[in-house]
Amino acid sequence: MSNQYIGQRIRRNEDPRLLTGQALFVDDVQMPGMLHAAFLRSDYAHARLRSIDVSAARAHSGVVAVYTAEDMGDFWRPGPLLVPAPHSIPGLIFNKRTQIPLVRDKARHVGEPLAVVIADSRYTAEDALADILLLSLIHISEPTRLLSISYAVFCLKKKTPLIRTVYT
Repeated sequence: MSNQYIGQRIRRNEDPRLLTGQALFVDDVQMPGMLHAAFLRSDYAHARLRSIDVSAARAHSGVVAVYTAEDMGDFWRPGPLLVPAPHSIPGLIFNKRTQIPLVRDKARHVGEPLAVVIADSRYTAEDALADILLLSLIHISEPTRLLSISYAVFCLKKKTPLIRTVYT
């Protein structure tokens, strides 16, 4: 195995632009009529979303739209397969996983999106997020909790709630 790159300086094409302030980042792009999105995300790894009120966010000046899973109607459906099955491993059991656009009933990881605000500026969109009321996001410390257990052996021995279920 060659170590020609370890401990050696590597000339990168982007360095002059970055070092002289000439680089262009996505946040630097401004186009006429451009809108900005901000997502309200789950603070909990495993929680039930019982109710969300976005009416105050929709009334916020500069907000074009606010969407929840309920607002998506028939357009709400799981996305494409996240990782293709590794066909090269014989006998492998592959559990297919997809992502959902917005949480409808149960958050399955920290940061999963609950709602999205579309506004005329990034700052307006983020300010409107503060107006969204999570009337009932039940997390693991509540009496009607969903267990989030990290010990696989324990989970196999006990009948614990599933984090992932088939989306309907």
